[in-house]
Order: sequence, then C-alpha cells, then structure tokens
Amino acid sequence: MKMSWKATAILPLPAILAHNIYSARGLAVYSTRTINSFPHRKGMLRPNLSIAGSQCPSFLQPDTLMLEKRLSPMKTRSSRRSFLGSASAAALGLGAAALSSKDAAAQAAPSGPPVAFQPITAEKLAELLQAVHQKPGNKDLVDGKGTAVTMVLTNEVAKAAPEFEYHQTRDHIFQILEGEATYYVGGTPKNPRQTKPGEFLCPDSEGATAVTLKKGDYFFIPRMTPHKRVTKTNVSFVLISATTA
Repeated sequence: MKMSWKATAILPLPAILAHNIYSARGLAVYSTRTINSFPHRKGMLRPNLSIAGSQCPSFLQPDTLMLEKRLSPMKTRSSRRSFLGSASAAALGLGAAALSSKDAAAQAAPSGPPVAFQPITAEKLAELLQAVHQKPGNKDLVDGKGTAVTMVLTNEVAKAAPEFEYHQTRDHIFQILEGEATYYVGGTPKNPRQTKPGEFLCPDSEGATAVTLKKGDYFFIPRMTPHKRVTKTNVSFVLISATTA
C-alpha cells in the first residue's frame, strides 16, 4: 500500500483524544521525539524525510506534529469506532469531574457568618468607659467566640507588668482613649518560658524600646514581639487582638 507522509500542525488537544480524532480521519499523531526515534526501516521514515531540526517550521512546536498517511477503509472504520469509544469515555469523565467539583464547592461554601455583626457606638463606648472607671479592670467588647478577633476595654491605675510577654499567633493593636502609659517593646527575651501553647513570658528583654502613648494614639505590636506596659497614673484603652495560625 502506497503511503504519503507530510507534517502539519494540530490543535493542543489531550494526547489520547487527539490521537483518536485524527486516526478517525486516516491520520496518525506522533511527537517530534517519537519521530526522531523511528528506525529507518521499510514502512517507516526514510533518512531523507526528517521533519525535525532546521527543516521543521518555527510555528510547529514539539509534541504538536503529526504524520499524515492514507489508510485502508477498514482501518479507517476501526479507528472511527476507537475514536467514538474514547470520546464517550472522555465525555463521561468530564461530566463526573464537573459533578464532583460542584459537590465539593457546595460542601466548601460557608453557610453564613459564625457570629452576628456588632456595632459599638460612641455612646455605648462612653457608657462602658464610665463603668470601668468606677471599677478598674477589663470589659469584653468582642469576646472572640466564633471569630479570631477580640476587643477588650481596659482601665488601669498605677500598675506595672512584672514581666514581658509575647505571643506566637496573636497580633495586638492598642487605642488609647484616656490617660497615658509607657510600653517597653522588642529586644531579646532573657530566660523565656512557655506558659501555654504559643504564650511566653520572660523577666527581661535586652534592648527593649520605651514608647509612651497618650490619648488618641494607636500602637501596633506584632506577634513574637516582647512587650510590657507601665502605667504611672491612669490609662484607659481598647486592645484589639487577632489570632491566626
């Protein structure tokens, strides 16, 4: 049977589907690496029919070359049956994958916020501030249940933290509402100890920086930063903490 061969480009379809599509049309699909590995025997490429290297047009990319040959009608019909079988299997596979993706997306979609939104008005904050003035201490604004954020209102009178603390998974933002306080921040922890997972204390932090905050100031302290607070007179502040893994 006389065969004629020529190189041409094909669309970048999946390899098995592309092979069957073009086999059904009387075509055989190969990569340039496969072509170059053919032995020069009867029925295969002759040495003077190489289509790789300098004879390969620049727009033909590796793995997107094919050899076209004329096949007998019987072989063509067989190839068509093979193509239809593979195409059906591919369609079924794509359908199953789509359903699987849809199910996964439905399972991953959140049903709603874990907690209700909570406005804190200026009037409400002033009311709570008056309460902590009467009895110094802490008042939860956001308690962290169902969320990674806490907000705490604190009033402190003539108090100094005995040790530095730092946290592996928590960041702090302080907002000073009234009064002032001095924070000692950073440096190298001396003789640190872990009090519970992710929480550390140390008696001193060598090279710590003193930062004095007054009404209206904000202060951000990132995780793993040693810090402690010293209040000489009185201070009221809001502490926002975010905890992430």
